Amino acid sequence: MANVIYRELEDLNYLDKHLLKALNNSGDTLIIQGKEYQVRIDGSEILNPNHEVDLNYQILENEYGYLLVVNDGRELPGPIHLLMNHDQEVQLTDYNGYLYIEENERYELMRLVNRENGEITIDEGGSYLFSQEYMAESMVPHEVFAGLGGVAAVMLLAYLLIKKRYWFW
Repeated sequence: MANVIYRELEDLNYLDKHLLKALNNSGDTLIIQGKEYQVRIDGSEILNPNHEVDLNYQILENEYGYLLVVNDGRELPGPIHLLMNHDQEVQLTDYNGYLYIEENERYELMRLVNRENGEITIDEGGSYLFSQEYMAESMVPHEVFAGLGGVAAVMLLAYLLIKKRYWFW
C-alpha cells in the first residue's frame, strides 16, 4: 500500500537516485512543503530514478511574465506536480505555461496548468515561462501569410478586370 510522506523543503531540497529508486519501488508519494510552493512526486510515476532532482526553484519576474527554471535544465525522473501556496502574491495557474526550447530559441505552449485544482505538472527540466501573452510562434512564417494575401488580392483584381470590364462603359 502506497504511503504519503511529508517533508519540509529545508530538510529535503535535493532528491538523489537512491531516494528516487526507493520511492519508485514502494510507490509512495513524496510531498515537500516549501515557503512559496509544494512539490509532489508520485513514486508510481517515476520513469527513470537515475535522474536526480533539485527542488530549489526560484520564480523570477521578467517583461513577459514569470520565469521558473526547473532542475537547471537537466532531465527529470518523471512528472513533478507543483502547487503554489495560496498566500503567494502570484498564482502561476492564472497564466499560460510555456517551455523554452533552446535549439529553436522559441517558446512552446504546454498543457501543464490544471486550473481546477491549481496544480502545475512539469515533466521536462528547463525554463518555463508563465505569461498572459501568447508567446508560442506559429509554425508558418509571417511571410507566407503576406504572400497568400497578395496573391488573393491580385486574383480578385484580375477577376474584376476580366469579367466586369463593361461596368464602366
